[in-house]
Amino acid sequence: RPKFKASKLDKSTDNEKPENETGTSNNKRPGSAKKSKNKYLVIHQDKVIQPDCELPEGMSFKGYRDYIVQELEIKPHNIRYRLAYYQLPNGSTVTATLPDGLAGQHFGIQLRSYILYQYHQCQVTQPLLLEQLREWGVDISSGQLNRLLTEKHTDFHIEKDDLLE
Repeated sequence: RPKFKASKLDKSTDNEKPENETGTSNNKRPGSAKKSKNKYLVIHQDKVIQPDCELPEGMSFKGYRDYIVQELEIKPHNIRYRLAYYQLPNGSTVTATLPDGLAGQHFGIQLRSYILYQYHQCQVTQPLLLEQLREWGVDISSGQLNRLLTEKHTDFHIEKDDLLE
């Protein structure tokens, strides 16, 4: 017959927090003394906020207390590439070329990678992805979205084949 240990649920729990060596209660989360959680965050914007009450005379400024909020900006970012073209004396023309990765594309690299990530990794369906992109201000049709998901992925297939060898 197997031996079962007694349940620990019946024991009463102490609501008191343990005290550390200095005699103060330990209110920090476990592991917080190991590293600064915000040490490596890049700050993109600083906002100075003044107290919303009237400050009395003789008050002296002592500095700031920093409070860091992480936010994600999702907004459309449309770029118009103005490709310069020149006519040569012989009548032919020379035109500038688009940056790498944009030739024949009307959607940027980050947008295309986001679409592929959402569809393949997060398993977001095409109708939901289309709705989300349109809500964010991206002008895309269902056919264009389908082509982004299904066409011109030979580099991915080559990489997959190399991994499977």
